[in-house]
Amino acid sequence: MSLFLQLYELSDDVKRKEWLDDWLNFMHRIGKPVTRIPIMAKQVLDLYELYRLVVQHGGLVEIINKKLWREITKGLNLPSSITSAAFTLRTQYQKYLYDYECEKEKLSNQSDLQQAIDGNRREAPGRRTAPSFPLPFPLPHAANAAASMLNKQLNGLGMRNDLLDDENSLNLQASGLFGAGYGVEQMAILEAHQRNLERAQRAAEQVARQSLGLAPCSNGGNRHSGRESTSSNDSDIPSEW
Repeated sequence: MSLFLQLYELSDDVKRKEWLDDWLNFMHRIGKPVTRIPIMAKQVLDLYELYRLVVQHGGLVEIINKKLWREITKGLNLPSSITSAAFTLRTQYQKYLYDYECEKEKLSNQSDLQQAIDGNRREAPGRRTAPSFPLPFPLPHAANAAASMLNKQLNGLGMRNDLLDDENSLNLQASGLFGAGYGVEQMAILEAHQRNLERAQRAAEQVARQSLGLAPCSNGGNRHSGRESTSSNDSDIPSEW
């Protein structure tokens, strides 16, 4: 027995066949022909009953705003153990039935639906919002710029930095740092970043001057001792912060 035939025979409601015929013709007319029937809890999802229950409660937007999916689930006799029932029912209704609801019932429109979905997403449990208190410093543009400069200086010196694989990873850390509200520990890390940046800049300037012959080496111009001087600066810059 095909799933379409099962949908027609799920109950003895005299209006079922008439509704299904009209719905299928409507979906074909708007260019969304129904080629399959969704399955839920290992059985055909009764789209006729789903539509009837949702409209009875005020339509899809009303169901989402008032969080009435439990009533719909009970009306469809679906197992309460299905944890994703609300999301699944909303998705299937939106795909197969919402256009029909808009045409026949005119209870809402696509803009209303999107607002309801966005509002429900913002209110979802477990979501955390950024702290509302004002930050004592500007957002991390300066920190990102300093991080970028440090990364370039280290690369110029041929040094390996395990932390700064790319500027994006550091930017994410900086953003998280500022979002945490500049705690004492975070401020200490920022200060360490700044000190390391200054050390890297000084080391880069020293290498540049030595390569151009603008300044004498610390050991009478000996190249080897110049490299040792540079490495001593390098050792001040930790590979991990």
